[in-house]
Amino acid sequence: MTDSDFLPQLASVPPIWSSEMDDVVGPHMGTAFPGNRPPVGSPLPPYRWYRVADSTGRVVGFLWLDGDTGAVDISIVIRADDREKGFGGQVLALAEDAIRQNGGTIGVGVVRKENLAAPGVARLLARCGYACFPEFTQELLERQGDITFQKPLVI
Repeated sequence: MTDSDFLPQLASVPPIWSSEMDDVVGPHMGTAFPGNRPPVGSPLPPYRWYRVADSTGRVVGFLWLDGDTGAVDISIVIRADDREKGFGGQVLALAEDAIRQNGGTIGVGVVRKENLAAPGVARLLARCGYACFPEFTQELLERQGDITFQKPLVI
Protein backbone atom coordinates (compact mmCIF):
# COMPACT_ATOMS: atom_id res chain seq x y z
CA MET A 1 0.00 0.00 0.00
CA THR A 2 1.11 3.54 -0.72
CA ASP A 3 0.47 6.75 1.20
CA SER A 4 -2.31 7.60 -1.25
CA ASP A 5 -4.19 4.52 -0.01
CA PHE A 6 -4.59 6.29 3.29
CA LEU A 7 -6.00 9.60 2.07
CA PRO A 8 -9.37 9.86 3.83
CA GLN A 9 -12.60 10.45 1.99
CA LEU A 10 -15.66 11.92 3.71
CA ALA A 11 -19.25 11.07 2.91
CA SER A 12 -22.40 12.23 4.68
CA VAL A 13 -24.22 9.49 6.55
CA PRO A 14 -27.97 8.84 6.96
CA PRO A 15 -29.42 10.25 10.21
CA ILE A 16 -29.53 6.89 12.03
CA TRP A 17 -27.10 5.02 14.29
CA SER A 18 -25.95 2.25 11.96
CA SER A 19 -24.27 -1.06 12.80
CA GLU A 20 -21.12 0.39 11.19
CA MET A 21 -21.23 3.38 13.56
CA ASP A 22 -21.92 1.05 16.46
CA ASP A 23 -18.78 -0.94 15.62
CA VAL A 24 -16.53 2.13 15.31
CA VAL A 25 -18.01 4.80 17.61
CA GLY A 26 -20.00 2.67 20.06
CA PRO A 27 -17.04 1.43 22.13
CA HIS A 28 -16.09 5.06 22.86
CA MET A 29 -19.48 6.17 24.18
CA GLY A 30 -19.25 7.04 27.86
CA THR A 31 -15.46 7.44 27.70
CA ALA A 32 -14.22 9.61 24.82
CA PHE A 33 -17.78 10.89 24.24
CA PRO A 34 -20.54 11.53 26.76
CA GLY A 35 -23.72 9.51 26.77
CA ASN A 36 -24.75 5.92 26.38
CA ARG A 37 -24.38 3.73 23.33
CA PRO A 38 -27.65 4.02 21.39
CA PRO A 39 -29.38 1.01 19.85
CA VAL A 40 -28.76 0.43 16.14
CA GLY A 41 -31.45 2.23 14.14
CA SER A 42 -31.82 5.10 16.62
CA PRO A 43 -31.91 8.64 15.25
CA LEU A 44 -28.62 10.54 15.40
CA PRO A 45 -28.26 13.86 17.23
CA PRO A 46 -28.63 16.78 14.79
CA TYR A 47 -24.94 17.18 13.95
CA ARG A 48 -23.26 17.00 10.55
CA TRP A 49 -22.10 13.37 10.37
CA TYR A 50 -19.50 11.97 7.99
CA ARG A 51 -18.15 8.49 7.31
CA VAL A 52 -14.35 8.43 6.92
CA ALA A 53 -13.06 5.87 4.42
CA ASP A 54 -9.67 5.12 2.93
CA SER A 55 -9.13 5.23 -0.83
CA THR A 56 -10.40 1.63 -1.14
CA GLY A 57 -13.72 2.60 0.49
CA ARG A 58 -13.02 0.77 3.75
CA VAL A 59 -14.53 2.68 6.69
CA VAL A 60 -11.82 3.79 9.11
CA GLY A 61 -13.83 6.17 11.27
CA PHE A 62 -16.49 8.82 11.69
CA LEU A 63 -16.49 12.61 12.05
CA TRP A 64 -19.26 14.82 13.34
CA LEU A 65 -19.50 18.58 13.66
CA ASP A 66 -21.73 20.33 16.19
CA GLY A 67 -22.58 23.87 15.10
CA ASP A 68 -22.48 25.85 11.88
CA THR A 69 -21.17 29.33 12.64
CA GLY A 70 -18.87 30.67 15.33
CA ALA A 71 -17.24 27.95 17.41
CA VAL A 72 -17.88 24.44 16.06
CA ASP A 73 -17.18 21.27 18.06
CA ILE A 74 -15.24 18.60 16.17
CA SER A 75 -15.49 14.92 17.11
CA ILE A 76 -13.47 12.23 15.34
CA VAL A 77 -13.23 8.49 15.92
CA ILE A 78 -10.66 6.45 13.98
CA ARG A 79 -10.53 2.65 14.28
CA ALA A 80 -7.76 1.62 16.68
CA ASP A 81 -5.86 -0.33 14.01
CA ASP A 82 -5.85 2.74 11.72
CA ARG A 83 -4.75 5.39 14.23
CA GLU A 84 -1.06 5.40 13.35
CA LYS A 85 -1.68 5.94 9.62
CA GLY A 86 -2.15 9.71 9.75
CA PHE A 87 -5.92 9.78 9.36
CA GLY A 88 -6.51 11.97 12.43
CA GLY A 89 -4.66 15.04 11.15
CA GLN A 90 -6.03 14.62 7.62
CA VAL A 91 -9.61 14.28 8.87
CA LEU A 92 -9.13 17.26 11.17
CA ALA A 93 -8.02 19.36 8.17
CA LEU A 94 -11.10 18.23 6.19
CA ALA A 95 -13.30 19.11 9.18
CA GLU A 96 -11.75 22.59 9.35
CA ASP A 97 -12.49 23.11 5.64
CA ALA A 98 -16.12 22.07 6.18
CA ILE A 99 -16.41 24.45 9.14
CA ARG A 100 -15.01 27.38 7.13
CA GLN A 101 -17.34 26.63 4.20
CA ASN A 102 -20.32 26.91 6.58
CA GLY A 103 -19.16 30.18 8.14
CA GLY A 104 -17.52 28.74 11.26
CA THR A 105 -14.63 30.68 12.73
CA ILE A 106 -13.24 28.49 15.54
CA GLY A 107 -12.58 24.76 15.68
CA VAL A 108 -13.08 23.24 19.12
CA GLY A 109 -11.82 19.86 20.33
CA VAL A 110 -12.53 18.59 23.83
CA VAL A 111 -10.28 15.99 25.40
CA ARG A 112 -12.29 14.15 28.03
CA LYS A 113 -10.69 12.84 31.18
CA GLU A 114 -12.39 9.47 30.61
CA ASN A 115 -10.89 9.11 27.11
CA LEU A 116 -8.32 6.32 27.27
CA ALA A 117 -6.50 7.92 24.32
CA ALA A 118 -6.49 11.44 25.84
CA PRO A 119 -2.71 12.07 25.60
CA GLY A 120 -2.65 11.05 21.92
CA VAL A 121 -5.69 13.19 21.12
CA ALA A 122 -4.10 16.16 22.88
CA ARG A 123 -0.86 15.68 20.90
CA LEU A 124 -2.82 15.50 17.64
CA LEU A 125 -4.71 18.72 18.39
CA ALA A 126 -1.53 20.54 19.42
CA ARG A 127 0.33 19.29 16.33
CA CYS A 128 -2.53 20.64 14.17
CA GLY A 129 -2.38 24.13 15.71
CA TYR A 130 -4.98 23.84 18.48
CA ALA A 131 -4.16 25.36 21.86
CA CYS A 132 -5.42 25.08 25.42
CA PHE A 133 -4.54 27.22 28.39
CA PRO A 134 -2.82 26.31 30.55
CA GLU A 135 -0.69 23.96 28.46
CA PHE A 136 -2.00 20.39 28.35
CA THR A 137 -0.46 17.83 30.69
CA GLN A 138 -1.79 14.49 31.94
CA GLU A 139 -1.74 15.99 35.44
CA LEU A 140 -3.91 18.90 34.29
CA LEU A 141 -6.38 16.47 32.71
CA GLU A 142 -6.59 14.42 35.91
CA ARG A 143 -6.92 17.52 38.10
CA GLN A 144 -9.24 19.61 35.93
CA GLY A 145 -11.17 17.04 33.92
CA ASP A 146 -12.16 17.83 30.35
CA ILE A 147 -9.73 20.12 28.50
CA THR A 148 -10.88 22.32 25.62
CA PHE A 149 -8.57 23.03 22.68
CA GLN A 150 -9.38 25.81 20.18
CA LYS A 151 -8.04 27.01 16.86
CA PRO A 152 -9.10 30.16 14.96
CA LEU A 153 -10.13 29.18 11.43
CA VAL A 154 -10.59 32.60 9.87
CA ILE A 155 -8.47 33.02 6.76
